[in-house]
Amino acid sequence: MSDTTSTDAPSLVLIRYANLTGAEVIVTANQYGTHTEMGWFCTGCMTSIRGHHHMPSIREAANEHATTCRALPPTAAATATATA
Repeated sequence: MSDTTSTDAPSLVLIRYANLTGAEVIVTANQYGTHTEMGWFCTGCMTSIRGHHHMPSIREAANEHATTCRALPPTAAATATATA
């Protein structure tokens, strides 16, 4: 079994959408060897979707989530606590 972690690229941010309260829905791509996986995550409600390979469908899903999500963006205090 080969170790693909040494060739994996970090997440690449492709698109950012603002939800109804200013949190972000972020579309990313990750490289796993020769395989690229796209997904999105919401910084407000913390929902995430991974495993998509077709950009138009992931973009549409992320935008649809952003137009309906009312979760607030994280506060500075919550962000500091989460990274401590």
